[in-house]
Amino acid sequence: MKKLATALFAAALLVSSDARADKTKRLEPAEKDAFVALRVFMGDKEEKEWLKLKTRSERDEWLKKNGSPKSYWDIWYKLDADTQKDILAGDVKIGFTQEEVFLAWGEPADRYRLPGRPASWSEMFVYKFEETTKGETLVWVEGSNQTYKALKTWQVRLTVDDSRVTSIEQKDGWE
Repeated sequence: MKKLATALFAAALLVSSDARADKTKRLEPAEKDAFVALRVFMGDKEEKEWLKLKTRSERDEWLKKNGSPKSYWDIWYKLDADTQKDILAGDVKIGFTQEEVFLAWGEPADRYRLPGRPASWSEMFVYKFEETTKGETLVWVEGSNQTYKALKTWQVRLTVDDSRVTSIEQKDGWE
């Protein structure tokens, strides 16, 4: 499967609001990466609270104390550097945990239970992607107006057995 693109989800997140983009400018690159990945687990209130903190040490301490059931710190900073790099590039791989998929692509557009598989819990995650007229590859989010300007659309179906990706299938267009 071809690599999806480095602009994937991160570009859409960082420019989602001018005020938020302004506050992310002062972050160190590693903090900005963590913010982009962890946003899927944070609500607006938590994002604002974290971005309001003045120093790196304050923000790091906040990440260690917040999140449920694991701290945001543990979710991101306990991943090895290669996995972090893959997540930021939107390069989901077989063996990724459900949590790592969410860090890379956010919540799926659709989820289906897959009974009868040789696992205690199996699901199909369906992600929709679009290539914009600007050449960006974006994960489609419900309510997005980008679709109307999309040059190409496709979907990726992930089979997730016991919280780990076991297969990846790409298909042109959306169903």
